[in-house]
Amino acid sequence: MKEIDSHFNHATKFLLTHQARRQYIHPHDAAIYKVKFFSDYIDNPDDSFVPLDYNASEPEIRRFVETQLAVKKYGLFKILLDEGLLPREVNRKSDPDQYLELAIAVFRCLSCFQPCVGWEEAVAHLHSRREKWSAGERYNFCKPAYQALRSMVDVLGLGSESLGTLTHTDLDNLNRRFVCKTCTLRKDGGTYSLPSLTWRECLRHAVGATLHVPEFDVLTSSLTPHLLACEDPFPPPSQPVWGCLHCVSYGEPPTKAGAIHHNCKTHNIANPVENVDFSFIHTPKFPKRGRFLVGLEENANQRCLRCPSGTYKLWTNKDGDLSRHLLDAHGIKLTDLIEGVDWERLEVVEDDSWIVEAMNNH
Repeated sequence: MKEIDSHFNHATKFLLTHQARRQYIHPHDAAIYKVKFFSDYIDNPDDSFVPLDYNASEPEIRRFVETQLAVKKYGLFKILLDEGLLPREVNRKSDPDQYLELAIAVFRCLSCFQPCVGWEEAVAHLHSRREKWSAGERYNFCKPAYQALRSMVDVLGLGSESLGTLTHTDLDNLNRRFVCKTCTLRKDGGTYSLPSLTWRECLRHAVGATLHVPEFDVLTSSLTPHLLACEDPFPPPSQPVWGCLHCVSYGEPPTKAGAIHHNCKTHNIANPVENVDFSFIHTPKFPKRGRFLVGLEENANQRCLRCPSGTYKLWTNKDGDLSRHLLDAHGIKLTDLIEGVDWERLEVVEDDSWIVEAMNNH
């Protein structure tokens, strides 16, 4: 069996692209042993040891891995097809890849109920060396996540018709932040606050909520850059969740610095670009993003207009921290401050009526 394992590991170095490397393609041992090329070798009555030919085993393993991938992708695609969410012209003979890129491709693990978005998250979640899985065996369609997605598309002003073409990459690139309107308010620094959520976090929040039905609102485009500047970098550069997009790397994934060093040293790339030369990889133990609380009260999100453009510092109130900053840094007294000239208040959401009601009821 070690001889067969050696062949499988050797062959994967030649057949797996960087995309496959990110998808944890390593079938169960028992499945590998059933491949005819290897089963014939195992069942050979000749007791003498004859090494397997690497060149002969590689195409067999290639076909086997590609079949495994096709079965898994088709299983997820069929779940979407059975939900009736795809265009009428799409049928079981259609290519699954483009439809698994859609934002509506949200699945729920039948073992732990965790939602997964698209192919990469789904296959990374079930990374262990298992036999093939298909529709209904490991996943079903995640309706709570889908409802949350519809809510977010609505508040983003994209329209429900966009769900037919909107991809998860589109939403990642928008990089907007949301809050759950039905969550209990928290006190942070004496200010009522709520966690700032990415769209993917909203999906997980919708699935995990048991005491309330989540409703989401999007934070204003004026406030969002300030929040993004205050957040810790994610994916975390110091975590080993990065990989090269030009070759297959083995062993533990490197940190971001390690991936950049690899690009420079191995591929002679002077200035590696994220998502072009290297990127983060989905892993089963991918770290969670640190939560950032956004203040909801009037005095929670104020900005100095005297600081250079591109300075994303938020202040909690004009009469305290902000006024001291304006006096110390810019020599402007509290009595001389002019709103719109020296400082401005950033709105949290477009319609804050639900915030006022929540604070009154708290």
